[in-house]
Amino acid sequence: VEKFEKRILSFLEDLRARPEERIAVIGHGGTLHGILCLTLGMGLSKLWWVHMDNTGVTLLEEEQEGFRLVYLNSLCHLRR
Repeated sequence: VEKFEKRILSFLEDLRARPEERIAVIGHGGTLHGILCLTLGMGLSKLWWVHMDNTGVTLLEEEQEGFRLVYLNSLCHLRR
């Protein structure tokens, strides 16, 4: 768990250092759950507390105080 957390935190630091304003992150469920838990301060003990569908889109915005969850697991791109 410690190595997993270190990898995610390192990845988030790399993202923060990038000059782009918007960055899309595409990954597997475990990693995406880990990113969500750590950015929202939930800790990895709650890794599977939130349901995320395949192809679900989640938007996090970084603010001075931390990250804000704008939407979670949106599937609107699948509706016609």
